[in-house]
Amino acid sequence: KRCELSCKAEGHHYYRSLDAILSDGIPCKLDNNSYCLSGVCLSVGCDGILGSQAKRDSCGVCNGNGNSCQIISGIFTRSHLSKQGYNHITKIPRGACNINITEMAKSRNYLALKLTDGKYIINGNIQLRRTGSFKAAGTEFTYYKNTGPSCPGECIYSTGPTNNSIDVEVLYYHRNPGIIYQFTIPHEQVEELGLPSSRLNQQSVVSRTGQYIIPSAKSSYLTLTDTSNPYQPNPILQSHDRNLVDKSGLYSWRISGFTECSRSCGGGTQKTRVLCMKGTSNVEVTEENCDPSTRPQEQTVGCNNSPCPSAEWFIGNWTSCSVTCGVGKQNRLVECRRRISSTLEVSVSATLCLNTPKPTRTKRCSNSPCATWNAGNWSKCSAECGHGQRSRTVNCKDMNGKITDISQCDRQKPKTEEICDMGSCAEGWYHTRWSDECSAHCGRGFYTRKIFCAADDGSTLPDKRCPIAKKPKTKKTCKSDLPCGGNWFTGPWSKCNATCGHGVLERGVVCMKRLRSEVYTVVKDVNCLTDEKPESTKDCGELPPCQPTWYMTEYSQCTKSCDTGVKKREVKCLNADLQPDMTCNKRKRPATRQSCNKESFYFPVIPDDNCKDTYPDWCQFVHQARICGYKYYQKQCCKSC
Repeated sequence: KRCELSCKAEGHHYYRSLDAILSDGIPCKLDNNSYCLSGVCLSVGCDGILGSQAKRDSCGVCNGNGNSCQIISGIFTRSHLSKQGYNHITKIPRGACNINITEMAKSRNYLALKLTDGKYIINGNIQLRRTGSFKAAGTEFTYYKNTGPSCPGECIYSTGPTNNSIDVEVLYYHRNPGIIYQFTIPHEQVEELGLPSSRLNQQSVVSRTGQYIIPSAKSSYLTLTDTSNPYQPNPILQSHDRNLVDKSGLYSWRISGFTECSRSCGGGTQKTRVLCMKGTSNVEVTEENCDPSTRPQEQTVGCNNSPCPSAEWFIGNWTSCSVTCGVGKQNRLVECRRRISSTLEVSVSATLCLNTPKPTRTKRCSNSPCATWNAGNWSKCSAECGHGQRSRTVNCKDMNGKITDISQCDRQKPKTEEICDMGSCAEGWYHTRWSDECSAHCGRGFYTRKIFCAADDGSTLPDKRCPIAKKPKTKKTCKSDLPCGGNWFTGPWSKCNATCGHGVLERGVVCMKRLRSEVYTVVKDVNCLTDEKPESTKDCGELPPCQPTWYMTEYSQCTKSCDTGVKKREVKCLNADLQPDMTCNKRKRPATRQSCNKESFYFPVIPDDNCKDTYPDWCQFVHQARICGYKYYQKQCCKSC
């Protein structure tokens, strides 16, 4: 029991009451408003007396009868809004009490509260808040979510009173299940809503658009009609054009108050609000249900006609830029004024506006530049190799393309000269020895060799860096001893043309034509079927990688034009990638010098007396084809020839 002293056994779940009561003044509830007195838990009434049971009425008056205020309530039932994001529901005026804003069902939307200065209290600027209490506008707002039947969706409560007007908004993402709002305001503040009872016939209306409407004096609460289905389309409009209206009298226009005053002082305006209502149920429907020809005209009245107590800055429009090109400035009128009425504003001393920062009177404006730098193409580099210099013309041109003074161009002038790098300078052409064998086994072929352009440090350069006129030839013609012609006739495979890297085997293939019995002659390949021609080359297979070899330049001119002289050449050891290497066989290094202008001597070749046919079956056709005149066949078919 409250206000009785009990003890609990440590580590167990039973209690024992002691024959003692708590001292007077000890809190006995978590509401911070109840205290023990003579062993009884009593609450403090609204009159500040413990145990008086005095309570505030619906208007917030202690022990009141609820007649000192007006209860405003409504329901925002528009299920699909025109835009995602923040949508206005209603405005809660200054002095409101007992504020209750409840979402009728759980949804993906969020309730939001905003002050008149644009600052949000709850869920503003797409920054969602956790549930809890938030102090603002002179009171405390409590934010709940899905706490039970009384709060099925989101809910906001506050006892008030508020010292500032508050906008109620919904952060809309999905279908609106309906939002109920209710608050009270004192009778003397009713006119602040723009709904003076002497000017309008007050109606008890459930607002679908979110505008609160003053109920009649006999009604203390506004009845929420048909909340489960607040709006059903007119069945006549479902089968006709949407511009048709119901003529049966079920719907009528009603004036439901005024808009907010356009100004807080100095004379503003407000207009009457006209709603389309369904029968006597006081449910607002869309305007297309009412006859547009009977719609009352909007009336405009003056409001807040008292002179403004303070002055404020008046800002005029910006003038045009002071220049048509380049950088200029714009000006505007900035003046401290006090608004007396809707038609009169008085200029006052600027010291009366010092409570707010003075807006700027001038600002910089930028147009297209009056002139720009125009750069030409770079000239050719002054050096063929290594570092050189190149240049270009740079002019300042106006908008018409004419050259003007450089002061008219605002950017830094582009460079007119710069260093150019054409790469390393070449030393010359390098080449290998001619190949040992002719490329063709019969007829004419070629001897080949490798060449490359080298820099002074021995590195390989593109061919265009060396003099093209001095480029050594990579091929020279040769004639094979093996004749060509006749019906297809194949010779033996040759030895591989390489001892390392990639090589091929070759053999002679000739076209031989029979002239008469046992007489053959060699003819051109066109006399044989090309698609039946045997292959003349094939890969040697896998060979060991090529070892570094010696490369040399051409010999220089002889040091003497007559008599014995000396000619020289460069010799380098390069690997398969034409990079300098140190592993070449120094014993096989080609000579770098050679004597020149010496007499030549002829050494006759001693013939081999061992004459026999290397291929007896094959050689019998050589004699018949009359091709023994070729040295190759003389050697291979010595006996037959």
